Amino acid sequence: MTLGAAVVDPRARWALALGIASVALIYPLGVFLGPIALVFAVSVLRRINGSGGILAGARLAKAGAICGGLVTGFYLLALSAELAALLLFGSFIPAP
Repeated sequence: MTLGAAVVDPRARWALALGIASVALIYPLGVFLGPIALVFAVSVLRRINGSGGILAGARLAKAGAICGGLVTGFYLLALSAELAALLLFGSFIPAP
């Protein structure tokens, strides 16, 4: 017997908001918000999955994790390109 529908965890909404903010503010703050959104969303997903169906919002948390992961991956790719340029050519990629 169930007592009602599962309650959406407010942290799932925060995880999505952090993920969207990391994409929207990718240049000035994305380097900080991307990893924070990714780690926070993964912790929320673990909490939701461990609740036994009492908490909902896994899709919101997954979307936040995807957004944060994309921004984090973008910055890791840019960092690896800078490191490769430094090792191969002796200087960083010049700014336009």
